[in-house]
Amino acid sequence: VIMHTKNTTLLWYLSNEGLIGINLITNKIEIQLDLLNFNNKKPIALLADNRGRIWVSTYGGLYAYEYPINNIIKLETRNGLINNEFNFKSAALMQDGKLVFGGLNGYDIVQSSSLNFNGNPIKGNIMGYSIYDSKNLIYHHFNPNELIQYNTANNYIQLYFSLNDFEKLKFSEFEYQIDNGKWMSLYGLSFIYVYRLKDGIHTINIRGFDDSGNPIVFDQIKINYFTNFFQSTNFIYFLFLIVIILLSLIIAINYTNYTKINTIKNDIAMDLHDEIGTILNRTLFTLKNDSKNEQKNIAIAYLTEAMYSVRTYIKAFNIDKISTHLMIDEFKELVTNYSKNEKIKYNFSYNFDKEYFLKSKEYRDFKLITYEINQNIQKHSKANIINTKVIIINNILTTVIEDDGCLENIIILENKGNGVQNIKKRAKRLNAEIQFTVNSLGKGLVIEFKFKLN
Repeated sequence: VIMHTKNTTLLWYLSNEGLIGINLITNKIEIQLDLLNFNNKKPIALLADNRGRIWVSTYGGLYAYEYPINNIIKLETRNGLINNEFNFKSAALMQDGKLVFGGLNGYDIVQSSSLNFNGNPIKGNIMGYSIYDSKNLIYHHFNPNELIQYNTANNYIQLYFSLNDFEKLKFSEFEYQIDNGKWMSLYGLSFIYVYRLKDGIHTINIRGFDDSGNPIVFDQIKINYFTNFFQSTNFIYFLFLIVIILLSLIIAINYTNYTKINTIKNDIAMDLHDEIGTILNRTLFTLKNDSKNEQKNIAIAYLTEAMYSVRTYIKAFNIDKISTHLMIDEFKELVTNYSKNEKIKYNFSYNFDKEYFLKSKEYRDFKLITYEINQNIQKHSKANIINTKVIIINNILTTVIEDDGCLENIIILENKGNGVQNIKKRAKRLNAEIQFTVNSLGKGLVIEFKFKLN
């Protein structure tokens, strides 16, 4: 179809892709309407009326396109047509300007001049809404700018709209949109069901076109969807979160207890090795080599020492803190036992700038480090003299233990078994610095360790 306007001449033709208008002066495509403009129905016939409209019949209705204002008018059975599906190339323009389109049920004659399109919007009315639940139906009048409150425990909301000209309403086409989503057709209905929205505020827009293609506009509708907390999905999420938190706490507590128990087990094993085990081994060794029962008193002294160590261990657990003077008194008792039982000369000195207190764990680790050092000296060093100094100044406890034994190479200490390793473990637990060196004589061991009192 060729259509002449004031400034140009357009050639219109149909294809499987839609309607195309070509400017015959510029030889360029002026207008291109794809199948979305025809509800994806295939266009099958093309006419131009004497008012400059382009008419397209399809397998799903009849369309009038107004150029250049770019307005599309759709006609179908609800506009009074006999057909809603037309035949291929079945169209003719009559001399009086009427348009004839053949369809499945006969033919339709359209008086183009009866379509009074002016482009001015028509105001539609939101009449009201009904809220449904399992027992009641409550109708409410709608007020512009109203926020409709809706509890999702109800089933749904039904919104009603209309036009002042009720006859025009019957032949108009409407669609709606929720939250800027896709526009959806109402297929001739004048009400909307709203349900299954998420909690929160939602906006609903309605628009339409009358039978001449003039736009119909409505007030925007706002709905506040909410759910009683104990009936909501959020409550289910809340319960799920509580369960996860409780399970996490149980796992964390069990893991913490497991870790503490393992730590206590390791501490007890290490302490038994360093103190009680060593003393009992010495006692057993003494008794095995005493066929005439001559070292009975020494064995008794060893067992007395073991009982003393047990009491000290229990005290460390039952008392929160121990004074440095009490610690020195017990250290002196330990030195006295060694001197008497091992026939080793023991020189001991100490110096404090003031009275300090050790936590029970600090006391126990300090005591067992010095204890294990003395045990190793007895078993391996062949020493005659042990010199020990304990100094506490500015919260720093420094201990130096030196013997005149046979050690000439520090590397040998690495192969001395659990004793040296336990000393290092306890020093690490105290955050203590510990050094093993050969003394200035070239033989014998010097051990120095220091840590900050808490």
